[in-house]
Amino acid sequence: MKGMRKIKRGKSFAGVVQYALKPGAHHKSDPIIIGGNMLGDSALELIAEFDSSKQLRPDVQKAVWHNSLRLPDGESLSNDQWVNCSGQLKLASAKGGDVMTTGGSDIVMLTTGNLLTHNHTCSANTSSFNYGTKTSNSTGAHTHTTAIGAHTHSVSGTTANAGSNAAFTVVNAFIKLIGWYRST
Repeated sequence: MKGMRKIKRGKSFAGVVQYALKPGAHHKSDPIIIGGNMLGDSALELIAEFDSSKQLRPDVQKAVWHNSLRLPDGESLSNDQWVNCSGQLKLASAKGGDVMTTGGSDIVMLTTGNLLTHNHTCSANTSSFNYGTKTSNSTGAHTHTTAIGAHTHSVSGTTANAGSNAAFTVVNAFIKLIGWYRST
């Protein structure tokens, strides 16, 4: 998908809505609305709705942001495929109450609870070592002598279960915008 070269900013929604929805030579076919979160169905309704959302942030001088996206020559998408492309963008609610809110994260930290329930078994052997003969501390009239000699030790076991198969959610970082889509 190509785009991001023709980003336009402006003060008025009327111009961009009319450009996007008005039939003309700049479109390969008459434009239609294929999805979105706007209540309006016509250019005038959409302009009014965008203008009312603009009032939520009067400090923003150029509230209009328009990016033309297009496919390389020879490629095409159905209306449903275009709508699915928008899954990487977050749209504000129809009333616009959550415009400019952010969420998600580009980093997800898993905990032990997110791991599948599992345990670990282990076993180990020491190498052979000759400990020779040992004599106890001579206290009194006698001593004790013990031949320890060469020997090994084996250790084995199983750890306690860890992890509890807890689900986790991955939502990339986002900012919510008001928007709508068209197929051409």
